[in-house]
Amino acid sequence: MDKFGNYIYQDNLGIGAYIYHGMNAWANDDPEKQNVDFHNTTSRIVHYPVTWYGICDYLCPETPTYEITGFMPKGTRIDIHLKNLWGAKVIIKADDEVINEQITPNTGEVEGCIKLVHSYPIAIEAYRSPYVISADIPDGTSKITITAEYVPEHDGWAVGIGLIEIVYPEEYAVTNYYYETTYSAYLEGERDHTFSQKDNSILISWGAVNFEDLRAKGLNSQKIVLNSEDMSWSSPQPELIIERGSSAEVFQQGENLSRFNEPSHVVIRHENPTFTAAFWEDILAYYEDIYSMCEEHGFSVVASWDWCRVGNFHQSQNARIINIPETREFDIYEHFIWEFFHVHDIYSIRHQMEFSVYHLLL
Repeated sequence: MDKFGNYIYQDNLGIGAYIYHGMNAWANDDPEKQNVDFHNTTSRIVHYPVTWYGICDYLCPETPTYEITGFMPKGTRIDIHLKNLWGAKVIIKADDEVINEQITPNTGEVEGCIKLVHSYPIAIEAYRSPYVISADIPDGTSKITITAEYVPEHDGWAVGIGLIEIVYPEEYAVTNYYYETTYSAYLEGERDHTFSQKDNSILISWGAVNFEDLRAKGLNSQKIVLNSEDMSWSSPQPELIIERGSSAEVFQQGENLSRFNEPSHVVIRHENPTFTAAFWEDILAYYEDIYSMCEEHGFSVVASWDWCRVGNFHQSQNARIINIPETREFDIYEHFIWEFFHVHDIYSIRHQMEFSVYHLLL
């Protein structure tokens, strides 16, 4: 690199945990794609910043126990969807009380499972199964634990977890937003768009975690904290974090690219936050981090994608933004988000950055 100083390094920057999360429902190259939830209802539109969590999907006596805490009012139910049956005894406890225990058959893979989430680009995966172990959670429960025991009669040693679902009474349902994928819209003869629905359950599933790693790190339990305000879950254990999308990741990208900035020059073309779908206020927060990072390292920016809010495709992209500012006609365009001009102008002036704008009036 020191030998040649007359080149420009160009990079397409995007924080995948935030930008690309909706792609988990596409799975067009998956042989089981007919079973994938293309409506993406198991991977709703996330806010920025975002943290993705996952659990180990292999439950045996050596697996760190699932420990679930959080709001569990009267009438709450737990459903454990099993995708593999290897004969273990599954035990569900509410605090110290066993509320269900069941010996599973040693028959292997469960037929008829429905794959809800494809494991790319975020390493999460979930299955609904016709084989479900359920229990009503007693009022006043502070902790649910799920364990497995060996069954010597048929050498039963494990089960495969497709999904753990915490189902609340209907009165606790909240409104969440989802992205109908391009493929799903194509099947229905519509444009891809966002939609809202009432949710009253929390879905907990695998996420690039295996029990050998957890045991090697000394974990005896997998701690799951329920959040009924938006029907999500989190964990205080960093071992259950799969990916993050935040300012820390943005600035780490800047550090990684800064070594190319001397004696050459880095030009950043940032990926559009509506690659799948996003809230308008989160788009602004994401740009704040992207542009602040570029200012810190003296990178130039190619701001192209956001200017293309025209034609059928780009009107469809506008339909992916929640709380979108009002669109208007502009020149040859039917729909244009005028606020995008102001966003980029404010940042370019404040950060004194070099911008290249194209596709503006194509």
